[in-house]
Amino acid sequence: MRAFLAPVEKEALAGSIWEQMRMSLHFDRQSENRTSQLAGAASRTVSGTASDIANIAARSRRTREAIDGDIARRRSNATLGVVDLADPERGCRISVESGSDYYWVDRRGVIVGTNTDTVPAVGFRALLQLS
Repeated sequence: MRAFLAPVEKEALAGSIWEQMRMSLHFDRQSENRTSQLAGAASRTVSGTASDIANIAARSRRTREAIDGDIARRRSNATLGVVDLADPERGCRISVESGSDYYWVDRRGVIVGTNTDTVPAVGFRALLQLS
């Protein structure tokens, strides 16, 4: 089988050159292995980058949803005239009528609002105002 084109008068020379090229061609297995390893590393990098981008997008979406939820809660509180409080001792949230700077609760669950940071009476503890 001929693997070259040559004028008839140059066919022998072209055949000789072709044969010399064919005989000198050899594959370097180490080079092939390095190329395969580089291709694998590149593939892992691309895959890892795609995964990182997806994770960043998901975190961004969750953050945006949390912010949107907080804005909606604040808007609702302003419309209804309420404030959200946290009771760290009981681990619960409470909504009460707004208008005070400080809120307190006693052991019976009575909530009192004041405009000073002084405990209104014995047995009351502070509630945390959520922003």
